[in-house]
Amino acid sequence: SMKQTVLISIIIPVYNAEEFIGMMLDSVQNQTYGMLDIILVNDGSTDGTKNVCMPYLEKDKRFQYYEQQNRGPSAARNFGLRKAKGDYILFVDADDLLPVKAIEQFVDCVMETEADIIVGCFGEVMGENEKVFSDVEKEEAVCAALCGNSYLRHIDNGFKAFINMGATCGKLVKRDMIIKNNLQFPGGITHREDLLFFMQAYACSSRIVVLYASVYIYRQVNANSLVRRFNVKKIQELYCIIEKVVKYQKEILRVEDHVIYEFIMHNIYAGWDSYYAHRKNRLHARELYNQLRQNLSDSRIKHYMYEKPMQLNDSFSVIQRMILHCMRKRYFYILTLLACIERRLRDVSES
Repeated sequence: SMKQTVLISIIIPVYNAEEFIGMMLDSVQNQTYGMLDIILVNDGSTDGTKNVCMPYLEKDKRFQYYEQQNRGPSAARNFGLRKAKGDYILFVDADDLLPVKAIEQFVDCVMETEADIIVGCFGEVMGENEKVFSDVEKEEAVCAALCGNSYLRHIDNGFKAFINMGATCGKLVKRDMIIKNNLQFPGGITHREDLLFFMQAYACSSRIVVLYASVYIYRQVNANSLVRRFNVKKIQELYCIIEKVVKYQKEILRVEDHVIYEFIMHNIYAGWDSYYAHRKNRLHARELYNQLRQNLSDSRIKHYMYEKPMQLNDSFSVIQRMILHCMRKRYFYILTLLACIERRLRDVSES
């Protein structure tokens, strides 16, 4: 059939993943759709990752394996892009899983829509049980704002799940479009580097489709995962990304200001969540207070944080509004106290 002629390249950066990569490779190998070009890029692992990968290469000609010195996921994905031969590209992280029909559902969608990007939905596994998130209206609004020129459509409206516009995973991207526009992941940034890549990809697309099916499963297993790891540089990297994205949104995407505003406020809150209130943040209250003062005075967020009237819509929870309000009012003592309480609560719930 026509369908079996679409080649899908799956790019998988791997770093110290020996404990969980086997499950992921099984989930890729067992896909109901067979025309796959599977590219493993070992980003300088120091454990037995390579030994887990080798048997797959010996048994299955669709697997390719490369090694590079440790340069981070962006460099590994860029390397994979240079080696890929597929009509479409899918990025998968070593600690996640693909549901068995994921690629088939993507390809059906390609056949039906000829989209440049297909944005899939994902579930998340915490321990054994999969949760599927639902927050589709908000993401669609973001999608529509980012891609005014494109065309969004619902394939199967019965399925409501969470689409994360910025995340690398769970999206199928036409390789021609990546090559034509010379799209690459930015080097030297480890936190949310995917945001910039996909903003540019959205801007270059003439057709983007949302596929309402769970085509990706996040697993909360990897202590090395950059999303879950506590990292002191995170706030500065986040501000750096915010700055680049805002510049890009304004100059190239011509996005309405309120969309940029919401994006920034959500990301400032994300910084709070993944840094100040992170349970592995062992800073003493005094030091925390000083960092809050310093980081919240950063010129890159000043305009949005202090100069614009604060208008937080329904996409912000009560807690998020409270934290952001305290930040705007520069209530550093209250924020320090809240961060300490939050860290303690998260510690308790983890143990």
